[in-house]
Amino acid sequence: MNWTIEFSREADKFLRKNPGIEKVLLNEIKKLIRKLNGETVSINFKKLHGEWSGYYRIRKNNIRIILTIKKHIA
Repeated sequence: MNWTIEFSREADKFLRKNPGIEKVLLNEIKKLIRKLNGETVSINFKKLHGEWSGYYRIRKNNIRIILTIKKHIA
């Protein structure tokens, strides 16, 4: 399965201002992909509700990654 990661304009701006966080962010996203592929991985991953329905949250220390997962059919 192929994965594509797209960042919002705000997230891209944040990453440019905080280059050290990019490694942490990508590591957590890789863990999420491994988890979605069925591996047992320790990750703080939660489905959001209410107005954020359809989105998920990954938490790593004081960093929150809000994301949505879209399936691409090839």
